[in-house]
Amino acid sequence: MSMREEEFAGWLLPGRDAEGNPLTVPSWTFATREERVAEVVRHRYGGEVRRSEDHMYVTTPVNEIAVELISMSPGGERNSAAQEGIRIEFRLIRILDMGIFALSSSSENFADSLHEAVSGNERRGEVGELSLALKEKRFTTRSGMQVVYVWPEVRWREAADGGAFGLAA
Repeated sequence: MSMREEEFAGWLLPGRDAEGNPLTVPSWTFATREERVAEVVRHRYGGEVRRSEDHMYVTTPVNEIAVELISMSPGGERNSAAQEGIRIEFRLIRILDMGIFALSSSSENFADSLHEAVSGNERRGEVGELSLALKEKRFTTRSGMQVVYVWPEVRWREAADGGAFGLAA
């Protein structure tokens, strides 16, 4: 069951700062409406809390974040999902009790990595965890302009503490 926007503890923004500008070093930015959530995220993942009129933002120095996947949408074919955009809902492994966060992306690479991580885990039948990581591609155009693409990627990895992986109930 998908949640309404106001029900989330926060959102994860890949490679963007509080104003939506690209970051020079790929990092995650957490956005939340709750000061307590922002402070706990800052404490667990690093960074500083920046405030706007109705949100707080924490841009962290980390590139990879372990999560417990709760749900994903849309649930259709991965090619159409990438075109429409996918939203995943998850808890942060380091602070499970902080509530549910969301990440949205229309990246085809994100859709492919999510599909591979979930179906790969089901095939293996192993206990593991998901992590959200940022991938980056840099190049210089013929005219000398620097271009950087940053997109989220889902990775499956064996859980160090034996924690569960998969869609939570």
